[in-house]
Amino acid sequence: MARKNKNRGGGNPNRPRFWGRHAVAAALDNPDRRVLKAWTTLEAAAAMNFPKDMVVMRAEGPDLGRMVPADAPHQGVVIEVEPLDDMWLSDLLSESPERAVLLVLDQVTDPHNVGAILRSAAAFGAIGIVTQDRHSPPESGALAKAASGALERVPWVRVVNLARALEEIAEAGFWRIGLAGDADSDLKAALGPSRVALVLGAEGPGMRHNTREHVDALARLPISSAMESLNVSNAAAVALYAASVAYCFAPPTPSITASTLWPRPSRPSPAPSPPTAAPSRASVNPASKPYSAPSSASRSASPRRARCGQSSPPAMASRSRSSR
Repeated sequence: MARKNKNRGGGNPNRPRFWGRHAVAAALDNPDRRVLKAWTTLEAAAAMNFPKDMVVMRAEGPDLGRMVPADAPHQGVVIEVEPLDDMWLSDLLSESPERAVLLVLDQVTDPHNVGAILRSAAAFGAIGIVTQDRHSPPESGALAKAASGALERVPWVRVVNLARALEEIAEAGFWRIGLAGDADSDLKAALGPSRVALVLGAEGPGMRHNTREHVDALARLPISSAMESLNVSNAAAVALYAASVAYCFAPPTPSITASTLWPRPSRPSPAPSPPTAAPSRASVNPASKPYSAPSSASRSASPRRARCGQSSPPAMASRSRSSR
């Protein structure tokens, strides 16, 4: 079984500090996140929902600036937290619905990129992300700020061996697609079964050879020849959008925005595309081993997370487990 490591964080690995109103508000709203103390300006305190029993200290902007990295946009509030509890990969897979998109990151180490990927994962209803324990960033203020609250909403599994984790993902019925610029087919053609794991490598080297050997298909994003590649977080967002278009038939409930208060004239919906035949695992990657799809009983969806096909996203997704 694959699991994520609990000993992570920024600065003090056991007590990272988060800053920024979105990251702080999401941490306060997460019942599985323990917030130890807070520092805030008077203006920011009025916008936060601090628990009555929490230690909240008044501070001025320059004081907060000395508590975070240089030029970090703290927006008047900083909190000290404990990292979220461990999660087993098997738990995440067993709770996956019939239509599911999972992200697997191969040695993506930049916290801003991982935070941005978490944000896109939350926006497009991915069930979670999987990273290697030793080659991924810890929970930190920079990552939480880039995630804009998604760190509290998207399950994050850290594994020791990514190749074994990909085998476990395949056994759960996921079609594994590795994104690579040298692939012959584009992502649209590679999408097959309605459970898909999108595998992305680090910028520059891309996926490692052993990771490429544990995917069912390689695919590229159809970008213009004017650019050689995309930033990994941008590539993840484009791939998640393509997968959500292919597999998600019920859009999420819209939030109250300017477009809902003053709607534009409606346009006729395009006719749905005819279904395409799913490629076989052996025909795309002959080296892959056959697998047995899990029973329907193991595919029950958790009601706590926004996923493909759901009509409304939940407020928060738990990432804690009683057994570790």
